[in-house]
Formats: sequence, structure tokens, C-alpha cells
Amino acid sequence: MIEEINFLLIGIIAGTITGLIPGLHANTIALITIYSPLEKNIGFALFVISMSITHSFVDAIPTILLGAPSEESFLSVLPGHRMLLQGKGFEAIQLTIFGGLFASITALLLMPFFFSFTNNYSETLPIIIPAILFGTLVLLLFSEKNKLNAIIVILFSSILGIIVLNSGIKNPVLALVIGFFAIPSLLQSIFSDTKIPEQKKSFGNGSSKTAMLAGFVSGLISIFPGIGPSQAAFVSKKIFRNMGKRGYLTIIGGINTANLLFSLLMLLVIGKTRTGMTVALNNIISVDMKIFPILLAGAVVSVGLATIVSEFVAGEAIKITKMNYQNISKAILIFLVFIVIYLSGIMGLIVALSATGISLFGLAGKVKRSLAMSFLMVPTMLFYLGIVF
Repeated sequence: MIEEINFLLIGIIAGTITGLIPGLHANTIALITIYSPLEKNIGFALFVISMSITHSFVDAIPTILLGAPSEESFLSVLPGHRMLLQGKGFEAIQLTIFGGLFASITALLLMPFFFSFTNNYSETLPIIIPAILFGTLVLLLFSEKNKLNAIIVILFSSILGIIVLNSGIKNPVLALVIGFFAIPSLLQSIFSDTKIPEQKKSFGNGSSKTAMLAGFVSGLISIFPGIGPSQAAFVSKKIFRNMGKRGYLTIIGGINTANLLFSLLMLLVIGKTRTGMTVALNNIISVDMKIFPILLAGAVVSVGLATIVSEFVAGEAIKITKMNYQNISKAILIFLVFIVIYLSGIMGLIVALSATGISLFGLAGKVKRSLAMSFLMVPTMLFYLGIVF
């Protein structure tokens, strides 16, 4: 038991470190553990779980403070950066942390329902998921004033996504996310001479109620297999319009963590993997009814410890805003270019630059950058409709 606890605590430390590295994705780290020379036992499985969950909490910090998202946190760049420029960056991070905590509680309460849903309604998912995504994309299009530019962004983002996701390029989503969301944000910071105001360590009035509602919503939406954090956040934003940026940030933080918990149950129930964490677990240990309670207990403990660690790290990391923000943005931009080349090759860099061009066109055309999410939404719809390229 002591050995298992040590593995879990080491996972917390590892997840904190990886979460603070801009652009690094939890799935990448989890999959790397498969090739570790360490003995593949239940202790190592707890290490993977605690590392993945902690990463899902901590990676909001570089996303909001530096505009450098991972694959699962890129949607928090825009509202998080807006709050940062208002001196509320610490509150923005707190909202994602609260979302992760509250959504985890919701996910645990909904697990019996999820178990029943998976057994009885899994065959209808290929119809439900594309319908939800298509309807949401249409609503977003009609909410734009400049519909021609919006259609162009959706069309080119979708085409790029379809081509890249079927090209065999390593870590294609990472290259696309960095191109669509990270590089444009960093370029804006560099060339607009952004001044970051002093950050307040406070939680805004009314945030708690919004956060609780958003946390519940994020946990509920995460039930649906096949709908990842990005799609779920996108759908919930259109359904619950009155949540505002605080509720939206909470949804992002909540979905990422709840998604990990539900993926653990899915591995038990139907033997399918939906995250890098469960792919790694599937290669480490056989998850059955005897092992599952131990893994779930480790996940619960990890959520509690990750909440505490993230709060402390955020309080220290917020001090970075007192430094020269343009120099920081330049350093992060260079680092992300290196990450793309290292993980996706030169073709990955070309993909990222292509995505950046589309995103900058959208900014110049005064349409929401979230339209670029069609790079993932359209391929997902086509996949569930059985259209394969």
C-alpha cells in the first residue's frame, strides 16, 4: 500500500510539471509511460491516473497566463486572456480549478446513470453526436454578422482538419490547435504591445453560483462517449448562453477532468479507450471489478490533491505577469514552434502555419475565432456518419 501511495504522489508531482509546460498534451505524456522500463503494476497505473488528472487541472495556468494551450484547453485562451487583461487572471484560473473539482463530484454521482446509458443507448450515439455538432455549427454561423467570412473560415478550417487528421502526420491535433489558437494569440501579444495589469487574487461576485451550475453541466455533458472536451464545451456554450465567460471557463476546466473519470468507467464497462490515460492503463493492467475501485479511489484522491496544488501554483505563477510580457510571448512562440517540429515534424509546422493563416483571416474579417473549431467538429461528424477518407 505504501508503494501505491508513493506512485500516486509522484504522479501528482509529474502532472504538475507537465501541466506547466506550454502546449504539452496529457495524452502524449500518458502514452509515453507505456514505454517506461518500470514494472507495470497497479502502483504504476495509479501514477498514470494521478499524473493525468493533475495535468488537467494545472494546464489552465500556462493557457490563461501565456496564451499557450494544450489540445484540451485551447478553448479557454480567449475568455481567459480577456480576464487576464482585466486583472482577473487568477480568478480565471480558479474558475477552471473549481470546474474540475465540482465536475468530478458530478461525474461520480452520475456514474450509475452512465453505466446504464452505455449499455442501453450506445447504438444511438452515431446519430445523436453528429446532429448535435451540426446544429451547433449552424447556430454559430447564424450568430455572425459577416456570414461570408464566417463560411470561409468554417470551410477552410474543415478542409484543413479533414486533410491533416487523415494524413498520417504525428500529433495532428496538437499542430492544428497551436496554429489556430496559440500562435495568433501570441502574435497579438507581441505586436500589440499588450500591457498586463496587476492581477487581483480574488473571486468575483456571483462567480460561485455560476461555477457550480457550469461544473454540473460539464460533468453531465461528459457522459456522451465520442464528444470530447472541445465539442462538449462548444455545445454547452450555445445551450447555456447566460453563463458568461466565468461559467464557460468553469465548463472547460470541468469537462477535461470529468472526461478522464468517465473514460475510466468506459474502459471497465465496454473495454474502449477514449483518452491517452485509458490507452496507457489498458497496456499496464487489466481493469476489472476488483481493480476498478482502487483506481477510482486513486482518481478521487488525485482530484483533491490536484485542486490544492493547482491553487498554490496559480498563486505563484500569477507573478509572471509582472515581467515583460512581449519577451515572454516571444519565448513561448519559439518554444511552441520547437514543440510542433519535435512532435509533428516539418509537415506539422506547415500545418500550424496554415491554421494560423486561417485564424488571422478570421480575426481580420471580424468573425469569432471559435469558428475554427470546425477543424475538429466536421471530421467528427463525418466519422460518426461513417464517411471515411
